[in-house]
Amino acid sequence: MPAGVLYGTRIAGISAKDNDPILVWQADTRTMNPCVPQQVIDAATEQDPASAAAEWLAHFRSDVQALLTCEAVQACISFDVRERAPMQSVRYFGFVDPSGGSADSMTLAIGHQEHDVVIVDALREIKPPFSPESVVREFSALLKSYRVSKITGDRYAGEWPRELFASMASSMNRRKNRNRICIATCCLRLTAASSTSWTTRAS
Repeated sequence: MPAGVLYGTRIAGISAKDNDPILVWQADTRTMNPCVPQQVIDAATEQDPASAAAEWLAHFRSDVQALLTCEAVQACISFDVRERAPMQSVRYFGFVDPSGGSADSMTLAIGHQEHDVVIVDALREIKPPFSPESVVREFSALLKSYRVSKITGDRYAGEWPRELFASMASSMNRRKNRNRICIATCCLRLTAASSTSWTTRAS
């Protein structure tokens, strides 16, 4: 069964009465804009019916709702641990999700692998508005404390993330895009072969 804030608002809207602060408008693309060619929708439906139904036909998706249940996520959380300090015997990895500083948060994750388990040791989220340069400086300091010399991220915003991290870097490798990262995550395989990679100097 579909779920989520938007779906819940829609259900509430169905039973809304006059003067309730809820407006529900759900319609397929062609109803909203008849200029959109039907063949475009047909082609998308043939390629991926579930995705096309959500994208073009205004259907709520039900095929991916159980990918990560709340219970599954909570089972992976150590609720008594806020952050794990770096250890000399551990090799750490870093991933950054850049942002321009005006709309979205910029985030950083540092973790390590123990056998088949990936452990997240430190997380940072900087909410907008912020200066990307100052956030890169802060993230770089944290990465160095964990002796992380190479970080991975998607190809967001062209060159500026690479250039800012390159100001503290010795090398940079271009890898695959965000879609590849999502595919790898869905397959429960965390690899360093996803997206763009920046390398920072460890002190």
